[in-house]
Amino acid sequence: MARLLCACLVAAAIGCGSSDEGDEGDEGTPAETAAIAGAPGTEAAAAVGEDRSGEQRGAPARIPSPEDLRRALKQVNPGFDGQVLVQPMGRGVGVAVNDPAVRDISPLAELPLVVVDLSETQVTDLSPLRGKPLEVVYLSHVPVEDISPLEGAPIRELNLLRTRVRDLTPLRDMRYLGMLWLNDTPVEDIRPLATVPLVSLTLAGTRVSDLTPLKGHPTLQRLHIARTPVSDLSVLRWLRLTRLIFTPGRIEKGIEYARAMHTLREIGTAFGEPEYGDDRTSPSLFWQRYDAGQYR
Repeated sequence: MARLLCACLVAAAIGCGSSDEGDEGDEGTPAETAAIAGAPGTEAAAAVGEDRSGEQRGAPARIPSPEDLRRALKQVNPGFDGQVLVQPMGRGVGVAVNDPAVRDISPLAELPLVVVDLSETQVTDLSPLRGKPLEVVYLSHVPVEDISPLEGAPIRELNLLRTRVRDLTPLRDMRYLGMLWLNDTPVEDIRPLATVPLVSLTLAGTRVSDLTPLKGHPTLQRLHIARTPVSDLSVLRWLRLTRLIFTPGRIEKGIEYARAMHTLREIGTAFGEPEYGDDRTSPSLFWQRYDAGQYR
């Protein structure tokens, strides 16, 4: 799991997790925690100018050493095992902490976070992330419900897999959000996503039943709605997807729009979720199987 976040920490400024087809699993790839040897604090270069959030960037920020951050986290999380990844970046820092003993992330409040991975922790309060220049955020398997502290951040990738998030309103004005994972969350209403420039949206296992908010979405290319109550695919008439993952047996209306979508390069019933396997294929082979009754 470490390869994606490590790549982000090294190269977030040039666009980790591109929108190219097939370069990400629908479950995302949160990083494993990696211990970094203690080192003197580092200044992150932050050229004066305007960042993605529209804020004026000032002098370089002082980045604590991994040992300093480790110590601070241990003070507020007594059971913390001490494993933390800290990587200075162009105008901030990337941090990964993936210990279930971590509940309090207040030591992150003073950091100019660009990338953060808190997957597998027990964090419920994201307020220390408020106002950060975040671009990549992984919260997979975290019991968080309120994501309002992320509102206004220039996030490009957001993984909320198996969180308790229900309200997506804080995402509605995100101008850079291209990849969003909501697998197995209690989300029902996706209206806040109607104007978000998503390229990849994973709703697998959610309670979403109405895809109408996605009608005519200009940027959406990859949609994963397997294991949802969705029964009407009519919205596909106004989309140009390259990948569609869904549960054919639940569809009662609009299947013809999926069949007529000439932009599709991949279609299937499962992808990126180990427990469900990987069932992606070409449209021609899929419809051959569908017509033979394989998916009913």
